[in-house]
Amino acid sequence: MTKTLFALVREKNSEHVVYRVAVNAQVQAQLDQLFETQEQDFLAHVDEEIEFDGMYKPDREEILYIEDAKLVSPLNATLEQNPTAYPLLDVGNLAFTKILLLFRESTTQNGRLLMQRFSRKQFLSNSGLSLILQGDTYRKLVEPGFSLDDKVSAYVLDNRVYFKSFFQLRTMLTVQEHFKVATETQVHEFANKSQLYVENEALFASNADQTSRRLIHGIDKSGVLETVGVETIAAHAMKVDIKLSVEDGKLVMPMEKKEMKLVLRFLEQSVYKGLLTEEVFVANSKRTVG
Repeated sequence: MTKTLFALVREKNSEHVVYRVAVNAQVQAQLDQLFETQEQDFLAHVDEEIEFDGMYKPDREEILYIEDAKLVSPLNATLEQNPTAYPLLDVGNLAFTKILLLFRESTTQNGRLLMQRFSRKQFLSNSGLSLILQGDTYRKLVEPGFSLDDKVSAYVLDNRVYFKSFFQLRTMLTVQEHFKVATETQVHEFANKSQLYVENEALFASNADQTSRRLIHGIDKSGVLETVGVETIAAHAMKVDIKLSVEDGKLVMPMEKKEMKLVLRFLEQSVYKGLLTEEVFVANSKRTVG
């Protein structure tokens, strides 16, 4: 059965629409081979699936997933509907603002939709002077077109989207809600916790970049400040060479950005001492065992 190539497009009204990419038989055969090879490369060595929580970067043999039926429903719908029900993609008539991704069903597993990222640099425009080689002579590109990426970046199976890089995934799908960081309000609420002393709340909030906001969200989610005593936290900080002062029963947050982030990493349990060498390490990725 022919596997149709589709494009997910963001139109000028911000609506996301699926278009069909019509190709001839020769290109269809080449697409089959291309996607089959890229699928094999993407899945090579993968033997473990891990639910995405924003805290862990997968190793080579691991893959992350987000389960969100609504998110992937426009793509999954192409498995049920006749491809001819979808409008044809015409890159010469740009009624849309951006092609988000190209996708098609796998030839090796039914229902698996292989996804390629798409960027504007992949457009082949005929508006200027673009040259293509024909034989041993270059001629002007007359028809508009586009190139395909050299790899699969994610795939959909059932109600899950599988990926290795959240950064790449968010260029294709609206998944920001799955990457949890503290909002501006939550940053200020954190600064006013009864267990903390923040000398300059405005400076603390100004220094809270995306990494710090992710750490603050993780600290709040763990409830560590509410369940572990201030003195105990300060004592454990000393064990990993972090000086965390206590004044009037509160942990004193440093105001310098680098030191502040290190303390946040400690409170989020991303600073640890190696058991064998007792060296202190900072982890930018972690998950619980078991």
